[in-house]
Amino acid sequence: MRDFLECNPRLQPLMMDLSPVLLRKQKETLKDFAVTYHEGDFLEYEDRLLAGIELAVLNEILGDFPTAVDVPAETLEADLSPEALEEPLRRLRRLYDRYSLARPATEVFTFNLGAVEALEKLCQAGIPVIFLGEHSCEASVPQHFARYIHLATSDSPQRIALKGHDEYTIKMSHLQQVGEAFQYRVLRGPFADFLNIRYDDQLLDWLTSHEVDESIQEIIIQFIEDLFQYEYLILMKPK
Repeated sequence: MRDFLECNPRLQPLMMDLSPVLLRKQKETLKDFAVTYHEGDFLEYEDRLLAGIELAVLNEILGDFPTAVDVPAETLEADLSPEALEEPLRRLRRLYDRYSLARPATEVFTFNLGAVEALEKLCQAGIPVIFLGEHSCEASVPQHFARYIHLATSDSPQRIALKGHDEYTIKMSHLQQVGEAFQYRVLRGPFADFLNIRYDDQLLDWLTSHEVDESIQEIIIQFIEDLFQYEYLILMKPK
């Protein structure tokens, strides 16, 4: 946000965070700019307070929202009444039914419940442009890079164990379906789209090598892989 404001000081940002500690850090970083701050749970944020926002940016945030894990596939069976389910399974079932989300292929699955609800909230508010970026469970690489870059993909969001908490990768196709249901035009791709990478012989040699000799080599390999592992969605409301 500081970079955005340095480019255009006339922006009027609203910064939201669940953590008072991180919100204080934002205030320190942006102390030279006029910014509105809100501490609280975005999923409980009143819709009317989103009125007038022209651009929403959720970058590396979706994986932190609540995720439903070990969900029985029978939860989605047509002959099972949603009223018979307990929260949050009733919330999950509503989203699957309303947006005709792709059903899981396994008996037990994981679902990005909070991420889908968050996007639904933004779309219902009619925000003209929405940017989403996160670690995708459905990431892929172009065929001509397949021999150099190897990604772990899955039909279901995967757990990322971090210090003190867990995050989950995002099933971006579900978010795409929600955006399209609200008549948004959706652009989707890997973060690699944003950089003009020069794949010289040294870089290709590093990517195909099974031995990592230098820390800088390991950092660059991880960076290149993440450029394809992370996907973006840009949702634009037709004028």
